[in-house]
Parts: sequence; C-alpha cells; structure tokens
Amino acid sequence: MQLYGLHKVATEGPCCTPQPMAFKLSARAKWNAWQKLGDISQDEAMEQYIALLSRSITDWKVDNFSPY
Repeated sequence: MQLYGLHKVATEGPCCTPQPMAFKLSARAKWNAWQKLGDISQDEAMEQYIALLSRSITDWKVDNFSPY
C-alpha cells in the first residue's frame, strides 16, 4: 500500500478526495495510504517510491537489454 500511496502523490499530488465508506475495504486502504503521506511534494514522493522499490526488489533497475 505504501507504493500505491507514493504513486498517487507522485502522479496526482496530495490526497484531496473524501474518505471512502468503511465497508469499501480496498478503497479505504488505498485512500489511507495516500492520505497518510500528507503534503509531501510530487518530487519527494517519486524519490521515496524509487528508494522503497530499490530496498524491496534490489535488482529492479538491472539492465537486461541485449541487442542480440
């Protein structure tokens, strides 16, 4: 969920949508992850997203391109 929240801030900015109803569990969890980040900038969200991804999946940036 943390990656989701960071993605939302990076692409749309801080959360300004109303909180979903409690029985919409998935929507509520996503909203909470986005809302929890507060007023961080889109650039900061992008940096945190990449840092978290790098810690979670260490070789996600490895260049596997082969021209042959």
